[in-house]
Amino acid sequence: MHKQWPMAMASTFLFPCLFFFLCSTLFPSTLHSIKDGFVVPLIHRDSPQSPFYNHSMTTYDRLLGAAHRSVSRQNHLSSRRRTASNSNAHEITTRLVHDNLEYIMTFYIGTPPSKLTVFVDTGSDFIWAKCQICEKCHLSPIFEPLRSFSYTNFSCGTESCRHLDEFPGRKTCIKDMELCTYALQYLDDSKSAGYLAKEKFSYKQIRGVLEDLGYMEFGCSNTYSDHFRGLQDGCAGLNRGHFSFITQLGIRKFSHCFVLPEYEARGSSMLFGSVAKIYGDVTPYLEEKEDLYYVNLEGISIGDQRVPIPAGTFNLTFWDEGGFAVDTGTTYTNLRSEGFEPFLNMMRQVVHLQQRRGPPPFELCYEAKPQDFYNVPFVTFHLTGVDLKLEKQNTFVELRLGFWCLAIIRSTDSLSILGSFQQRGLMVGYDLDRKIVSFGSADCSTV
Repeated sequence: MHKQWPMAMASTFLFPCLFFFLCSTLFPSTLHSIKDGFVVPLIHRDSPQSPFYNHSMTTYDRLLGAAHRSVSRQNHLSSRRRTASNSNAHEITTRLVHDNLEYIMTFYIGTPPSKLTVFVDTGSDFIWAKCQICEKCHLSPIFEPLRSFSYTNFSCGTESCRHLDEFPGRKTCIKDMELCTYALQYLDDSKSAGYLAKEKFSYKQIRGVLEDLGYMEFGCSNTYSDHFRGLQDGCAGLNRGHFSFITQLGIRKFSHCFVLPEYEARGSSMLFGSVAKIYGDVTPYLEEKEDLYYVNLEGISIGDQRVPIPAGTFNLTFWDEGGFAVDTGTTYTNLRSEGFEPFLNMMRQVVHLQQRRGPPPFELCYEAKPQDFYNVPFVTFHLTGVDLKLEKQNTFVELRLGFWCLAIIRSTDSLSILGSFQQRGLMVGYDLDRKIVSFGSADCSTV
């Protein structure tokens, strides 16, 4: 390993700093297990407390933007899945949106520590940081390796760098003594390049003291194409891949609690290790698929009526078609058309409010007052072992005063996703030893 930071990279190093895909692919860990748990505050990207908050946007703009990000996120996950099934694929075949995740947490990296604001992603297994100013990106502080005493690069011949060979087209170094570099290029010509490195990470405790997390391998991005415009400083992947944040820390349990909008000023929470809260009803996740937390959606009810969806509609097939995943990076739940169409038809029949055409991707909207929803039946997702009853505030979203839309949208392909909007007001836990996801009611503003 080498303590150095080259000042320039060859123009052929085309690696996307686009954290939401980057966040999904890379290297193994050398970290110790964290004995004690810790809590990290979460901020929604559209909260006034967010560094990305845009004061010029209206509530309508923000909510519709979240819907468009949900579609983009679903496209990304589906395309990534198709690409993963093709060992010769080097590119993602969908237009890239660089900042389509939802919740932000803060870590510190390096010696002396630099603040790093990252998005969390249960669909990713990579830790990534912006290590060079991007002229068209959000002008937030970046991590500068030359200023850190604890930063080290990997050489091309190390075991860690060789893991890049598992992903065709990403490893760009050739000779063993060269620095380990990686690169990706997408079909929309968005590009970024960087180095595989190791650095010291820490987090700030409630009392303001920095607590050491140890060293982790991460992507240090320093070259961007003209098309790159991401807001993010980085990403912390939380899936079960060998290279994720939780794998590198040896964490076997974590949970999150997303506050309702009226409590956004208090913030949401992510709980790791021994302080994670696993309670309520539990459902098994599909162990053999590490990229996402797939659970079994058996059916959907509206009130006491079961929606006539064919059995097995949401199953994940041997060919990686279908499936229903719990995700932090998608706002609004989306259902594949074979399940969404009968669900939408029944909603039209049982909800007796004045229907209106919604702005895409919303397909069913209403002119109504909040009290008009009192007699609207609840929507329940029937998971194996869990009847997940959605509160009205997690089923409908008020885009503007008196104009409400169904906050469940149509998937663009066979993958269906339980979005973060439907997870608000719940403690959602992940227990990797028991291989389950739990759902328990919670006042997330007091966690």
